[in-house]
Amino acid sequence: MPHISQCIVSYWALYWLQWRAWQFEDGFTHAVGKYGPRVVVRCTRPINKGDEVCIAYIDLLQTREARHSDLWSKYKFICFCKRCTASPEPYVDLILNCDFRKLNSLEDAVMSPAIENLDDILQQAISQYSLGDDPKACCDIIESMLSKNWMGELQKVELSRRRHMLHPLHHISLRAYMALASAYRFRALKSNTDGFNGENSNVSFEMTKAAAAYSFVLAGATHHLFLSECCFMTPLSHFLLSTGQSMLDLVQCIQGGAGKNVSEAKFSFASCSVSSAQYDSIQHHQFRSTCDDFGRRMLSLSLQCWPFLAQSSLILEKIKNPIDFSWLGTTIFQSLHLSEEDSANLSYADGLPISIEEQKGCVLSLAICCINFCKYLASICYGPQHYVTIHAKDLLESINLGQ
Repeated sequence: MPHISQCIVSYWALYWLQWRAWQFEDGFTHAVGKYGPRVVVRCTRPINKGDEVCIAYIDLLQTREARHSDLWSKYKFICFCKRCTASPEPYVDLILNCDFRKLNSLEDAVMSPAIENLDDILQQAISQYSLGDDPKACCDIIESMLSKNWMGELQKVELSRRRHMLHPLHHISLRAYMALASAYRFRALKSNTDGFNGENSNVSFEMTKAAAAYSFVLAGATHHLFLSECCFMTPLSHFLLSTGQSMLDLVQCIQGGAGKNVSEAKFSFASCSVSSAQYDSIQHHQFRSTCDDFGRRMLSLSLQCWPFLAQSSLILEKIKNPIDFSWLGTTIFQSLHLSEEDSANLSYADGLPISIEEQKGCVLSLAICCINFCKYLASICYGPQHYVTIHAKDLLESINLGQ
């Protein structure tokens, strides 16, 4: 995230890309104002007079060392933004790079041990998937790596012996979710090439469920980071869209209807809708309030259907909840607070078996929640005419037409 003065070199490239985007999104006549074409900059937080303005050149879900290496190799400068120069490390960098054994307090910001070997294993699996066209081997390698190096119900003496101890929010874990979600989605499509019948149907269902679960964990982990740093709004919108699409694919694999749940889900988000004309002038407190509403709704739905999504996966079953990470037992994780109505409903249903029909309704409601949240964030990040916003809108309309 370089200082604004370092953005001059890329101004004309940005200008050209923006000009091309106007021709396809807003139309040529809307792109030309009184003084010619405009460049629209959207901020992720309130800007006070004299504040430094930064833009993101690279993936923000990387560690500080990885960001600096990436920026230097591609752009030949060292970033001195607030996040890169903070001492001790800011919360998000501590979480992304810290060993699970050191997640006890923000003051314990010691860097994690070298993890080059785990990164190499992950890269090997991704290469085997992309170059060798072997998604099953990719899943097996990554899940084996997570199983051996992830936190779990382990004895303290075993924890002390392990050189690495990843946690669900570590940057290697996030990259693993991306690869696993993609690989399982590909396996689902591959198993369904001969039609959705018999044994093939069961395989496709399990692969689709795993893809939806890993997509949801990725979105949930990014949402947790977003609660502390607004710059993660952009990747969060993309991951929410992917999660919503994966959840819809899973619903199609489950037989039966759930029209009641759809109408309830649409009603739940009526209060969260904002017209496209208001996105540029929305107040920050309104933005945070709306995001909190979405977060609580996702948490409520996840508590109901996560056991179903994680079932039969040793890795996913270690994750008690993909939205609220207070179950990790460390002092730095804040829990989301449910409404009294949601808490009462969950307490009433706790421990009761949920039928496949109820699971379909919950998964569908969760899909609608994620897509609505994506649409809201993407409209702020990119505007109402961006392809992400339009895709989310099209998915919601297709759900309505299908009922």
